[in-house]
Amino acid sequence: MERKIKMKKKYSLITYTLLFLLSGLLISSFNSTSLDTIAESSTNNQREKPNFKALIDHGPILIDEDDDFSLYGIITGTGSEGDPFRIANLNITVTGDYCINMGGYTTKHFVIENCFLKTDTNYAIFMGKYDFMWNDTVNVLNNHIISTDNHGIVMQGGGYSVISGNTIEAYLTGIDINQGSYSTVSYNTITSNIGMSINDCNATLVTRNTIFDNTWHGMLISNAHASTVTHNNCTNNAGTGFLLQTSHSVTVTNNILENNFQGMDLTGTGDCIITNNLLKNNTLYGIVTLSSTSVSKIYHNAFIDNYALGTGVSQAEDNWGNQWYDDVLLEGNYWDEWPGTGNYSIDGVANEFDLYPLGTMPVIPEYSGSYLAISLILAFLVIPVTSFVFREKKK
Repeated sequence: MERKIKMKKKYSLITYTLLFLLSGLLISSFNSTSLDTIAESSTNNQREKPNFKALIDHGPILIDEDDDFSLYGIITGTGSEGDPFRIANLNITVTGDYCINMGGYTTKHFVIENCFLKTDTNYAIFMGKYDFMWNDTVNVLNNHIISTDNHGIVMQGGGYSVISGNTIEAYLTGIDINQGSYSTVSYNTITSNIGMSINDCNATLVTRNTIFDNTWHGMLISNAHASTVTHNNCTNNAGTGFLLQTSHSVTVTNNILENNFQGMDLTGTGDCIITNNLLKNNTLYGIVTLSSTSVSKIYHNAFIDNYALGTGVSQAEDNWGNQWYDDVLLEGNYWDEWPGTGNYSIDGVANEFDLYPLGTMPVIPEYSGSYLAISLILAFLVIPVTSFVFREKKK
């Protein structure tokens, strides 16, 4: 009898200790991984700034074949994945020429980084002028790029590429990518005519770019599939902040689209998820859908002070027939002028409604890898304790 009492006390002590540890872990996880607002007020575009203190003045660089890398003594590396050729720390300021021109017949890995590139007539960087760039070889990182009369970065092909951390001022398009799937475009700051144009690129990640003061559109993505556009800030663009055209299964989430002529334009899209975006102070609509190939879901977005030039009834327009709520959660979008009762009518010939408008800005928790880790810890702790208790009960 005395032994059973001792075992019960030991079991209780283990149980309370386990619960205390798990509670602490879970609270820590929730506090560190949840999002506080519908779209973060800052897109966290914090990236190490390039160091231009000791740049080497250099003329234009032309590379068509792999052997051409060796023609320039300032290019280091072997061209392997682990030791790519590095075009780095250069000041290439040219008149009537490309700063860096690559024909596309290269198979070696290379990085263009920490350079100041300026041209008055041509593209600052043109990759794939004659043939598509080789997959998984292109990295363009932390450059300051100015093209006063043309494009900033143009790439044909070059799948699995990374274009990140660049500051771009261009007359036409800041970043123009064609048929370069599985690429990442991130942490770039762009002012241009069209900030970014991505065409025929599947499974592409576009994240944490700041695109502002463009004389036309912020981002234009067309013929994209299974791609993600997240945590970008498109503000003060004279046209539309973000255009998504003839694309399917694209997730657009946690973006800020503010002070544009129009927030977001969906044309010829289908099966897309548009969620958790902030659409604010756009002159026309926050979101307009001109045509669709199948229904997309639009929910948990915040529409604030989008006035449709003062002629619309609502802050969005649907001319096809999309779904303006989540049919599992039975939650729609936040509309700052919604009176608090009834449906919310969407402008457009589709005569759609948000059946479940939200009275407050939604808070959507997201969990990182720590949530999985905690689940595994829980499993590894509970299994031996359960086994121990079961054995003691049998004695």
